[in-house]
Amino acid sequence: MFSPLLIKVILVVTLLINSVLGFFVYKNNPKSATNIIFTYLSLVTSLWLIVEYLAVFPQVSLIFARLALFFSLPQSSLFFLLAHTLPNEKLQLQKSKLLLLLFLNLFLMLLVVSPYTFKAIIQVGDRLDVAPGIGMLIFLIFVSLLFLFTIYILIKKIHTSQDIQTRRSLVLVLTGMIMMIGLLIFTLVIPVILFQNSYAVRFTPIYTLFFLIPTSIAIIKYQLFNIKILATRVLVGMILLVVFIKLLLSKTSTEWLFNGAIFAIVVFLGILLFRSLRYELEAERAIQEKLKIEALEKQKDEFFAYVGRQFRSLLSGFQEFVHDIAGGVYCQPTKELSNALETVSRDQERMATLLETHLAMTGGDQSAIHCEYEEQNINDCISHVVEELTPTARMKGLHIAWRRNDALPNVFCDYEKIRQVVWNMLDNAIRCTDVGIVRVIAKKDKDRLLVTVADLGIGFTIHDEKKFFEKFSRGGNIERRQSPGMGLGLYISRLFVEAHGGTVFAHSAGPAKGSEFGFWIPFRNADV
Repeated sequence: MFSPLLIKVILVVTLLINSVLGFFVYKNNPKSATNIIFTYLSLVTSLWLIVEYLAVFPQVSLIFARLALFFSLPQSSLFFLLAHTLPNEKLQLQKSKLLLLLFLNLFLMLLVVSPYTFKAIIQVGDRLDVAPGIGMLIFLIFVSLLFLFTIYILIKKIHTSQDIQTRRSLVLVLTGMIMMIGLLIFTLVIPVILFQNSYAVRFTPIYTLFFLIPTSIAIIKYQLFNIKILATRVLVGMILLVVFIKLLLSKTSTEWLFNGAIFAIVVFLGILLFRSLRYELEAERAIQEKLKIEALEKQKDEFFAYVGRQFRSLLSGFQEFVHDIAGGVYCQPTKELSNALETVSRDQERMATLLETHLAMTGGDQSAIHCEYEEQNINDCISHVVEELTPTARMKGLHIAWRRNDALPNVFCDYEKIRQVVWNMLDNAIRCTDVGIVRVIAKKDKDRLLVTVADLGIGFTIHDEKKFFEKFSRGGNIERRQSPGMGLGLYISRLFVEAHGGTVFAHSAGPAKGSEFGFWIPFRNADV
């Protein structure tokens, strides 16, 4: 059995914690309805704990037993108001509902101090206890409904809240409330109602801490997860120690079973609480990391959008200048100059296409990619790309193997965009290959055009294969080579191919075993 001194120590420590929590929460924001309600709740809980103690010690008291129910009614209502208001600074409950709640409280507070709730003190074996009446049933129904509404409100707020910190605080409050209610029901209410045994009343101060401590932390500071875990471990450890000592001091088998059940419940609920806090901490870290990455991505997109707009202005002026030269505004161009200007003009169109795609991506609207569909000869398209990149390949001692396939039908596509896709894949193959051949193949695959670019270069792993066509993503082998590029070429290629109703792909047998990039597009897109 607990010694009277130990029970007094537990009560005094709990009252002290209650007072400190209420004070700090109130001082944190004296004008907040949430903080004010919590402060009142701490005060009423302290009064309730004192009366609960006097109801049992030094002996069972009928007056204090009734007063314990008397104070538990406003306590339950404050639980409800706190859940309904948290985390707002103004009371959220409508005035009419608030008046109804106040009326029901006053009515039941009068009922519980009458003989209809606790009728008398009776002898149960070798001890005295209180005999419940019909009023106890009414009290339990009201309090149970109030707690059910409280839990429902918290769960609903958790699911509907868009703010991470608000959801986090609500989960913490809900966890603490469920643990406290569960302990009160299984070790206090059921024994009193069914077995007329108020022995577990002495544990009540400890139960309230399961709610008050996490709730105060949730209100004052959302981010203190490590502190919350530490505080929870200390609290649960203290409770387990006290209950375990009581278990060792059990004198009868019935008392041992009862204390053992309480110990098992505390262990189980403590494990659940630890898991909940740990998962919440991990989720918080993941969310913070995701938000940090998203912020960096946004900054990067804004920077590239700005650079793209500035470059587009310069490119427009340069295009006009080239057009004037080709048109003979300054002098009559020679045949060689005309050919050179034609190449420059084609490159300018390709660059303009890239810029428009880039600005659409940084604006978050990939659907803004516009395609101008016409019947095109894919052999001519690929030949132009091969011709353009052959000098680059020769500088590295590479040979581009490409043979026209005149059996291919014309493709209904945007010439510049498909040309850009082939250019990106062939340029990528040249940059990632040091010796050998880069092979380009175009063939018919049922009703689709299949184009592949295969090399004998650095290759890649299956892990890299899934990332190549994502924005700002490059293979691990390419990163180690410190090859120039930002990881946008293949991403843009994917957008262009998908705009044509096609698919891109990449395969490799592994590092240093070469690679193959390619795409399928229909010869005629049914959506066009």
